[in-house]
Amino acid sequence: QHPIKELWKYWSLLEERTKHTIDLLRAAAEESCCISDEANKSGQMNSKKMRKIRDKRKKALSTMKDLLARSSASEAEVSKVMFEPIATLVDERSVMRELWQKRENDQVFRKVDAECTPIPFPAVFEQAHLAKGKFEDESGGTSPLRGDPKSLTEIACEIRACGKAFWSKKSTE
Repeated sequence: QHPIKELWKYWSLLEERTKHTIDLLRAAAEESCCISDEANKSGQMNSKKMRKIRDKRKKALSTMKDLLARSSASEAEVSKVMFEPIATLVDERSVMRELWQKRENDQVFRKVDAECTPIPFPAVFEQAHLAKGKFEDESGGTSPLRGDPKSLTEIACEIRACGKAFWSKKSTE
């Protein structure tokens, strides 16, 4: 397989794995705050879809507790140990994508021949159904995440808020 295709394949898988990790952290925080219990009391958990969501949250919380048990971190340190590193990585991606956009829009490329300009970033964002190793266009990668730098910064803030909510067990965090 061509090296650039291989690179895009792994980039797409990394994006998918990041989305999966973010979903796990969010679901664990929601379950830690007893969001499913609140919904159950108000009668919103009757549908099959809602029960599936509740089960996903319970499994995520169980996974987080297992990970905490394996580490030397206390529950008070969970935000620092599990949520903050992921938020930091998403922030770093945001910075890198912002730099890429600036590079693409650099004034110097308006003065040179078309073949000397940088290629546009060949990725498709918010494509969850494509990111599982099925690439329609093999000239780029796919990501289930939003791709613009501002959206990635928002995701990082959401992850940090989930970390605070997980630890405090308050859904208002």
